Amino acid sequence: MAQNLDEKIDNKKAAIIQDEIRADFTKDPKVQKVYGDIATLFEKYRSGKLPQAFRILSKAEQWENLLKLTKPENWTPHAMWAASKTFTIEMTAERLKLFFENY
Repeated sequence: MAQNLDEKIDNKKAAIIQDEIRADFTKDPKVQKVYGDIATLFEKYRSGKLPQAFRILSKAEQWENLLKLTKPENWTPHAMWAASKTFTIEMTAERLKLFFENY
């Protein structure tokens, strides 16, 4: 009986940890690599298609945290224009206001 309780407690703890990881997926190394690569691209961006991972950013719940991973302060003016254009089309008014106020 004690083993059953210990197993149940361990399972609950594991489930809680998984929920925390899902809640803040920006700590996932794969996510950090993808948006880090976008940051590198946007430091030299002039023209062309935006990466799919960036285009879905406007629909993500944690879009601000993901946007910070791309380091907007280092973007070229062309990248900022392309992002502004994309966000204007796809974002809600509140999110768009936050983007323009902060960046």
